[in-house]
Amino acid sequence: MKIDIYDNILENHNAMLVDNEVRNLTWKYDYKSATNKPNLHWHNLLGHNSEECVAGGYEWADSIFNYATNKLDFKSKYGITGYERIYCNGQTFGLETHLHYDDSDSPIPAEQRYTFVYYPRLDWKAEWGGGTIIYNKDTLEIEGQSKYKGNRMVAFHGGVHPHGAAPISRHCYELRTIVVFKCIVS
Repeated sequence: MKIDIYDNILENHNAMLVDNEVRNLTWKYDYKSATNKPNLHWHNLLGHNSEECVAGGYEWADSIFNYATNKLDFKSKYGITGYERIYCNGQTFGLETHLHYDDSDSPIPAEQRYTFVYYPRLDWKAEWGGGTIIYNKDTLEIEGQSKYKGNRMVAFHGGVHPHGAAPISRHCYELRTIVVFKCIVS
């Protein structure tokens, strides 16, 4: 299993803009990372395509994807040319996510589903935890992980490998936010 980590995805002024936009979202506590499990977390659907993102006032999210895709050549590296949807998740201490596969109910084969996670919080402290952990699907041992670092993007096969957010420290009184891009190999 491969997890790719990219730092300083956006220019600093754009990273600050995205951090501010995510902080100003109105969050809904209604989302399950695994449909058959009870835990919920904060969530915002931003759009299924550029038009929806722009219409909802989330063109900044579409811009992250376009900038990263062009800068890092996601088309040749992953076969990605677009996304199925963009959303934001939020968690605080005590809101544990379930180990899950992304879009396990999707008719698209798991090996064709990539997940890109962008960490927008520029003030996040490493000791707060809250990164992303990817597990081996057979042994459930940790196979890869990323610490939460502002302006970082993590890429992995979210449909193939179970994963979840790393726990957040009880000393953290902030909302751990991520921008998630669900992508399909073309």
